[in-house]
Amino acid sequence: MKRFLFISGLVFFTSVAAACSGSAGGLVPGFSDETTEAATLVANANEELRKIKKMFAGSEEAIDALEKAIKNKETSKVRLMAEEFISQIEEGTALGEDAIELLDRAERLQISPEFREYLGMKSMSLRKYVDAFAERRKAAEILRDGFDPSGSRKGDDVIAEFKKREERFKELMESARQISEDANILAKESMRK
Repeated sequence: MKRFLFISGLVFFTSVAAACSGSAGGLVPGFSDETTEAATLVANANEELRKIKKMFAGSEEAIDALEKAIKNKETSKVRLMAEEFISQIEEGTALGEDAIELLDRAERLQISPEFREYLGMKSMSLRKYVDAFAERRKAAEILRDGFDPSGSRKGDDVIAEFKKREERFKELMESARQISEDANILAKESMRK
């Protein structure tokens, strides 16, 4: 449904801009409309996001497995899984930052104000997602570098910090989801006008 709203919004904004771009010179007098170019950049950003989605398919199950390894005090398994998370997050973050740059470039083009607002919200949402995964990366680094199942205070502090960062990850993910949903609502409402 979210994908449908995103694509519907893009189609709407492209249609409006195309209708406005006739002999009048586009949305801004003296400038040509660049909605088609913006739509291409958005499509490229979506391709980056598909790569990320594929990469992180099943990540929650992997977090559950990591938490089980923590509970079972499997030090080498915890550290290995944490290292794998770090590598995966670094790759996903790079793709996310590429997608943000593409959306930012699209936003700077000569497009309708509604499309610009929509792209700004989508870019903001992606930034929140990148921030969320930075928290998860820090949580994984903490486990990799300091997991100690011996019951020591240091080991307890590491686990507490991991849980705190995982909670922050969830909060940021929810914030990103809400911003993205608001952008989809904007697109939907703009289509009704």
